[in-house]
Amino acid sequence: MAAIGTLPNGDVVVVGGAVGPVQVANEMLTGASDTDVLVAAIEVDGRVRWARLFGGLGYDVAEGLAIAADGTIYITGQFFDRADLGDGNVAQGNGGNEAFVASFTSAGAFRWAIHFGGNDLSTAYDTDMGTSVAIAPDGDLVIGGSVSRVVDFGDGMQTPASGAQNDGFVARYSPDGKTLRWVRRWGVTGENVVAGVALDASGQIYVSGSYAGSPDFGSGAVPARGGNVDAFMLGLTSNAGHRWDKTWGGPDTQRLYGLTVLGNLVMSAGYYWNVIDLPVAASFGRSDGIIVAYTTAGVFDHALRFGGANCEFARNITGSTAEVVVSGAFSDTVDFGDGPHASRGGTDAFMVGLDQTGVVWSDTFGSVSDDKSTGMTGSRSSGLYVVGHRNLAFDANCNEHAHSAYITRF
Repeated sequence: MAAIGTLPNGDVVVVGGAVGPVQVANEMLTGASDTDVLVAAIEVDGRVRWARLFGGLGYDVAEGLAIAADGTIYITGQFFDRADLGDGNVAQGNGGNEAFVASFTSAGAFRWAIHFGGNDLSTAYDTDMGTSVAIAPDGDLVIGGSVSRVVDFGDGMQTPASGAQNDGFVARYSPDGKTLRWVRRWGVTGENVVAGVALDASGQIYVSGSYAGSPDFGSGAVPARGGNVDAFMLGLTSNAGHRWDKTWGGPDTQRLYGLTVLGNLVMSAGYYWNVIDLPVAASFGRSDGIIVAYTTAGVFDHALRFGGANCEFARNITGSTAEVVVSGAFSDTVDFGDGPHASRGGTDAFMVGLDQTGVVWSDTFGSVSDDKSTGMTGSRSSGLYVVGHRNLAFDANCNEHAHSAYITRF
């Protein structure tokens, strides 16, 4: 599972991918082949209200989720070549990976879907995907992700590829997905990905992710730091105008994932290897988790890091102005600032509660196998839902492989 959100009636929706056939409650869902998109609604008591499994013959998965105030569900992700996006019809791509956006009612009924991807298969890379979706105050959809080739995002115009392995992008669509308002795309070399998108109450847009080299986010080329990938945060107007950008890096790898706007703060969670040019110390081990906060005007507020001797990263961030909750994964032993926690197996999931003074509480959970959190919704007072993966295996670069899924209510 990749993401989770709350419906107005208190049910939660989870999205991700599954290899069918897969049993959800008393229903056996059969997919097309390989990995298919899974969307399911879970009641407060853990019973499955409804579930959908759809896709094609390749790797098809949902990565991002947003739920409107009326319960309308929006998801984004990727599919390979051609796939059923939920309506029973086959969406034909360009022969490689395609990004998609789809919408469903709160009862799981299909509403609409769009998809886009490149048409130049000569490149060795094929990474067109949507990773995040957010809803603007006027109902428009803001999508983030990455693309690797010449792409028509829906207006008939071909946006050129930069020559990088893949480019990061942000695009804005009408509520029905039929009209592309605008698209921003950047990249120079290597890997460029948008991992988080959020909006404030006035409709200003904030973006987080990773980049390589010296792309131009709108204020000129940013510094190249010589590492694999570096982290960024970007502020845009509702019409894609550049407001500010912030970048951080070091000699290795830095990434930001989840993003949220809480009052006048924009906060993102991720990880870094060894050192990063923020006011935090060098990592304890291989990778440390990090939380970065800027004001909505782009002024640095604070950064917090935690780690142990192995792989740690923060993946999700949610909450309110009173309390922020962050989740992710750690290996061996970690100290969030309130004392050490030891994993039950190789890697365990964690949650950390923060206020303006720092760490208020922390909790870890897992099994003798490897576990991590990939998404959160809710609060400690009303019920905090965490979704993630079990049976992970981390390689020497802290990349994960082989997993099953879980959802837990705290």
